[in-house]
Amino acid sequence: MLPKNRPVTYVFKGQADFLIELIVQTISPHVAIESIGKEKIQVILTELEHLRSQFADITKVQLTYNCEVHEWEFNFLTTDKGEVIGTEESYKKSVRKIDLAFPKHTLQDD
Repeated sequence: MLPKNRPVTYVFKGQADFLIELIVQTISPHVAIESIGKEKIQVILTELEHLRSQFADITKVQLTYNCEVHEWEFNFLTTDKGEVIGTEESYKKSVRKIDLAFPKHTLQDD
């Protein structure tokens, strides 16, 4: 059973010269729909053009929707060389996931 006040994650994917992921976490489906309205999409396209001018070899871009200020924010991008360029928050989330998946074991002397 899921509580009614638990946020739902909506993932919108698109393809240009690279994969585009738009992530919205909200309890309101209206906010998710608002996030992909015409004005918001125009802002996204402007941001993608800016990123494309800075990085020619993009393979994936992920943006997250900030529900408090109702704006899309850059999260991270990947390049065809395997590089990952992202925000500090994105990096911290990745580190937490790795720590949970591979907890540090301490060796004890027998």
